[in-house]
Amino acid sequence: MMEKTDLKLEAFLRQEAKQRKISRSEWEVMALITQGYDIPEIAEHIQIQASAVRQRLSQVYDKFEIEGRGPVKLAKLQKLLMSRYQEYQTVLPDTTSNTNIFKNDWGEAPKLSGFHGRQQQLTLLKNQILQQQCRLLAIQGMGGIGKTSLIVKLGQILQNQSYCLFWRSLKNTPSLSDLLTELLEFLNHEIDIPESTEGKISLLIKQLNSSPCLIILDDAEQILQSGSSGKYIPGYDDYGLFFEVVGESQHQSCLVVISQEKIREISLSAQLSSQVHQFFLEGLNAEEVEELLQEQGLKGTANNWQELVHYYGGNPLALKLLSLMIMDIFQGEIGGFLKYGTIVLTEGFKEILDPQFDRLSDTQKQILFCLSEADKPLSLKDLQEKLSNFLSLSKILEPLESLLGRSLVEKIQHQPGNEVLFSLQPLIQKYIKQQQLSGL
Repeated sequence: MMEKTDLKLEAFLRQEAKQRKISRSEWEVMALITQGYDIPEIAEHIQIQASAVRQRLSQVYDKFEIEGRGPVKLAKLQKLLMSRYQEYQTVLPDTTSNTNIFKNDWGEAPKLSGFHGRQQQLTLLKNQILQQQCRLLAIQGMGGIGKTSLIVKLGQILQNQSYCLFWRSLKNTPSLSDLLTELLEFLNHEIDIPESTEGKISLLIKQLNSSPCLIILDDAEQILQSGSSGKYIPGYDDYGLFFEVVGESQHQSCLVVISQEKIREISLSAQLSSQVHQFFLEGLNAEEVEELLQEQGLKGTANNWQELVHYYGGNPLALKLLSLMIMDIFQGEIGGFLKYGTIVLTEGFKEILDPQFDRLSDTQKQILFCLSEADKPLSLKDLQEKLSNFLSLSKILEPLESLLGRSLVEKIQHQPGNEVLFSLQPLIQKYIKQQQLSGL
């Protein structure tokens, strides 16, 4: 938020916000007021309408009991805040100069080396968390699509604004009880932590209201059973309760869950609450891919970039791995590679898809094989006819929905009211055909 981070000032504003029950979105405006921003400058800085800034300020004025009109009220608020800040400094021990007021524990988050595109998605997610006060957010998409990188970038933007940050991976399937103990100790190492998981969840909700935090859980598909639609592995059903409670309870924090697969409780909560969201991350567009791969030395026409995105679904990891081969064999010329009309599935990207494929049920694999053999989009009726020897329609619908949620199958509807068709991205089709040939 602050262009030159003043940790003492941020600590003061945090204290004021807590005492006066100021929301995160109101805090965002108040912090800029202390830096001398006027209303048009605030609107431009946080990319909202000036009328929205005035609306937030109106709430802040009421909470500080500021009277007057227009610029007079703004000047009064600035004067009051700076006066109170000076008083705050006289009694504050000088320990914040080298201490982060908003604690951050990045856990197993990967280091972000270069980040391209996704500005629209970042703006949307930032708006959902800061302005819509989203309590629970699921980020879903296939392997290599950039889910984790997107949330690392989002965390870098949001950290130290109005809450702390806590990141953990569920790759090694920690128990919910152990995870909650870590999180509670991070938020407040002086509190007594209950023994029961239910008690820990209840205490956490209280802490999330008094100590706003961005909690990020990566690799969440690891706590789900392979081959099932949203069922947890034995002993991990309490995660479902945890997600439900976080989504339904009133608090000032946000839990972000990153997964290749749909989390049933979050999907349901998103339909019932405006403060719970699901976000399906798709591939990069041609402009973003060009920006990404030009750094690797690749070059081509606008049509070349579009064609590359089509074949590889805009998957950043698949394209990065492919770029090494294009540099070595085609001197970075995309057109030289594309003229051979082949799709190359690199070993590195196959290693990303293998675990995702292994987690599929037999029915899901049958659907993928059917779509791969068809070499064209199929309607639900087409699928049913082709699979009628193996499966009834009722046995197809849920696995098909799950494949859509994993971004392994695409849905096509050219116009509202037209028949919905299902297909595979060319890269996924190449992989599935290889799986068929290998006899899996």
